Amino acid sequence: DSIDTIYPGAAETCEDTIDQDCNGSDLSCSVVDADNDGFTPADGDCDDTNAAINPGATEVCDGVDNNCVGGIDEGVQTTYYQDSDSDLYGNSAVSSLACSAPVGYVLDSTDCNDSVAAINPGATEICDGLDNNCIGGIDEGLTFTTYYQDSDSDTYGNALVTDSTCDGTPVGYVLDSTDCNDADTLINP
Repeated sequence: DSIDTIYPGAAETCEDTIDQDCNGSDLSCSVVDADNDGFTPADGDCDDTNAAINPGATEVCDGVDNNCVGGIDEGVQTTYYQDSDSDLYGNSAVSSLACSAPVGYVLDSTDCNDSVAAINPGATEICDGLDNNCIGGIDEGLTFTTYYQDSDSDTYGNALVTDSTCDGTPVGYVLDSTDCNDADTLINP
């Protein structure tokens, strides 16, 4: 560019850092806002055919880069968790970031056993040797009773051999612990 091409009304060569037409800007020929959203491609508008897409737009969950930062649905997706047993509690180890819950996924991530629907944080603890309610204990909060082995079947048990359970009387055990000889049916209180 020579000095004789710079004068008021001269043809502007866009974005070459020279103001050929003397209007105070080098961008006079490229300031086109095709969608009238207040942003041009020079301002970072990544889709100048859609007024809802520009650097000032709010990102929404729609599969489009609404705010022109180079990501799709960034910051507006939700984490969902796989619910294999359909109990409405998900597995925290298997997640998906999405705008809406994928099939088989839920918002809750607190299931401690995602393969058994009866085991989840909303379940009632029952006497079965499992952590039914996902609290972290087995059969917690249930009443346990101590039973005593009755090897000679005389209904009196050996105080030294016990079984504590919440599930009823185990086979070969009784509530009484007063047998002094559990090997002989004829010796008992």
